[in-house]
Amino acid sequence: MKPSIPLVSVLMTVHNGGPYLSKAIDSVLKQTYRDFELLIIDDCSTDGSVDYIKKLLDERIVLFRNVTNLGQTKSLNLGLELARGEYIARMDADDVASPQWLENLLGVMAKDAQLTVISPRAAAINSSGKFSRVLNSPRTAEDILLKSFFASPINHVGSLMRRAAIRGLKGYDESFKIAADYDLWSRLLRDGHHLENYPKALVSVRFHERSSTMLEMDNKVIPEMIRIMRANISHWKKLDLEDNMYTLLWRLMHTPEALSQQQYREGMNLLEQIYGICRFLRKQKRIVFVKRILGKLFRMGRCKKI
Repeated sequence: MKPSIPLVSVLMTVHNGGPYLSKAIDSVLKQTYRDFELLIIDDCSTDGSVDYIKKLLDERIVLFRNVTNLGQTKSLNLGLELARGEYIARMDADDVASPQWLENLLGVMAKDAQLTVISPRAAAINSSGKFSRVLNSPRTAEDILLKSFFASPINHVGSLMRRAAIRGLKGYDESFKIAADYDLWSRLLRDGHHLENYPKALVSVRFHERSSTMLEMDNKVIPEMIRIMRANISHWKKLDLEDNMYTLLWRLMHTPEALSQQQYREGMNLLEQIYGICRFLRKQKRIVFVKRILGKLFRMGRCKKI
């Protein structure tokens, strides 16, 4: 008997999943919505991850092993080719989904044929699973677009996408090793697609010393970010800025406490140049100001990161 085609392909890439893999897989298998396949692309793990996955007796699990180490971006594109579902749902091997994750997002997708991607808010947890905060996500279509000028406007982990639309843009750009999701969302927006953030936190994103964002920041991520920021700002605002301006903008948004007073002023003026005077600009200025103060207090040992 030919197996039925699932509506959703939950796509997970694994490279030495370690102690977090079991909780990530378990959270997917315990979804209240059950018509899915869990497509796992193992990228040459050497830590026993594959042996663990093979022991799981669940027919929804589909395991594919790369012959050579491809990296996450190429592995994701391979997953897009192998997936059978109409929808692609993303989950990383060290993160956790709530039981209603797929059910809630599919409920929204079913009511809006114009919606290409929906992503839930995410809770930040540490290596031991302790909650620290809910990550900020823009709610309106305008704010999603405006945030894309300097950062990924929706979460990659937990996102639910229409597979045909993603493949229509040829999937993830493999020249991006870290910011491939930010690039994908940006290309979708520039192509006129509708992206949305779900108001509830349905996934938990784990921040630890081995996560890719912690291992490969600054030297590798900033050039990728600049490429995407340049494409977005030049497309929407018709501005042609120098690389150092994009670097300043990125530092202003992510590490404002490290800027000199002159750099901080220049960065704020750059924000005004890009956005003009609007509600979004005022909101971002407040966020940057608070991050700068808290960052300086942390460096002085007067407060703790949570």
